[in-house]
Amino acid sequence: MGHSICGRHGARTCDRCDQCPKCHGFRMTIKRCPVGWCGEYHLCPTCAKIPLEHDSCRRYSAQHAEWDLQRKAYYARAIPVRCSALGVGNGKVHVLFAFSDGPDRLMVGYYMDQATYDAYPLVEPHTPDDYRKVGLITQAPSDYVWAKA
Repeated sequence: MGHSICGRHGARTCDRCDQCPKCHGFRMTIKRCPVGWCGEYHLCPTCAKIPLEHDSCRRYSAQHAEWDLQRKAYYARAIPVRCSALGVGNGKVHVLFAFSDGPDRLMVGYYMDQATYDAYPLVEPHTPDDYRKVGLITQAPSDYVWAKA
């Protein structure tokens, strides 16, 4: 589902059937995801009676909660977790791994090939040891500044 705007009134239309509330004389009902995963749905009275499917929201929310627990477990054992990356040219990526969450966190950087970096989905927590299993990684200098790259 997505939303559209009525060409005649400029009003947001029903996310399910695209009817305009001004053209058809109704008020939108706002429904929220029961697990807080997806956004709000703006629905006409007819569509508001149809239950929304949120099974995928439950699955994704549970999966991300599991990844958060895994990330926190790594932090508790002082194992750095991938948090950011920047392509530096010649097929190389500089990847930062953090030892905790927060603005003042300690980090370590590694260089690796783009293919090595792409071996794991970005949403999953991964460590330097994970990347060593798929390719060569080398530690970046501790004074590395991304602005120089």
